[in-house]
Amino acid sequence: MSFPIKKLSMTAFVFSTILSGCSSSSPNSSNLSSLESSQFEVTQHPSQAVYQLQHQHAELFYSNSVNLHQAFQTQCLSSSDEQSLTELQNQWHKTMLAWMAFQGQSSGPEELQELAWKVQFWPDKKNTTGRQMKAQLSTNPNVSPKELSNLSATLQGLSAIEWLLYDEMAEEFSLENRCALGVTISKRLLQTSETVRDAWSMNPWKDLEEKQWNVEYISLLNDQLDYMQKKLSRPLAKIGKPRPYFAESWRSQTSYANLFANWQTIDALVHAPNGLIDILQDVDSVLAESISSTIKSSVNSWPAKASLFSDLSSAQGYQRALAQYNKVEYVHYLIATEAAMKLGIVVGFNSTDGD
Repeated sequence: MSFPIKKLSMTAFVFSTILSGCSSSSPNSSNLSSLESSQFEVTQHPSQAVYQLQHQHAELFYSNSVNLHQAFQTQCLSSSDEQSLTELQNQWHKTMLAWMAFQGQSSGPEELQELAWKVQFWPDKKNTTGRQMKAQLSTNPNVSPKELSNLSATLQGLSAIEWLLYDEMAEEFSLENRCALGVTISKRLLQTSETVRDAWSMNPWKDLEEKQWNVEYISLLNDQLDYMQKKLSRPLAKIGKPRPYFAESWRSQTSYANLFANWQTIDALVHAPNGLIDILQDVDSVLAESISSTIKSSVNSWPAKASLFSDLSSAQGYQRALAQYNKVEYVHYLIATEAAMKLGIVVGFNSTDGD
């Protein structure tokens, strides 16, 4: 097996994965009750439905990380055909999409606040991932998971694996060394995902008063929408001077697909039982309908199968990317400003502001 190989046709796989994966990872009022109660903490707190969503997302991220590590052990080390590479890339995409449910969040278990960089190193303004991966392959590709845990976060997660699978610079190194490092990185990612899963075994919001919970809930949505805006604003940069290499997954050209998964998470969170739409129905039903319909419209019209990286090379593509940014910005405004004001909430800054 010789990788990396650019596979733009993979976007069709990603799109189908999102459609199937998000339906199973984003329970609504009809299937929340079907989950085994032993899987998560059961409370009567108004945050219960949102918590169950987060718990299920954590389980999905963990299970995909397990599969990714197993894929590296089998497809990378034991096979030499292109099908094995495709299967490995497919599982990387599934794991990345599962991670989208947690991007940008600063609300939740405290022990997870410092783990995000270990899962995904972005933004990467100076190609730190590429430089450090080349250095590691040159010096010690057989590093152990324990040793890797003490090294840079850049080397420990999905961004590092994307580099192995898609960046042409990786071909400078032997397949044996790339596979050895890939197995270790995927093992380290698996360990991190287990921490995420275990952290969500308990509801972090169960002791909050309803008003406090509403603040946390709006902040949760605000943080994710803010991060989605940044994933578009960074590569859009200045009109006429885009920075396509600032796109989130430019190597695999799946940045739009990642954002589609973000939209699926936002959609599930706001429509959860006792979620934002339900809360607003008693306060401002017109605003509730506006938020709901705008999110649905954005999801239905999102160019999930397109390449943001490619779009930024043309004026027409740039305009399409800018239009997607405007969709995110408008929903962000409706929730973080209009809905927050109706609920008497002042949205503060999150940990990524100013990055």
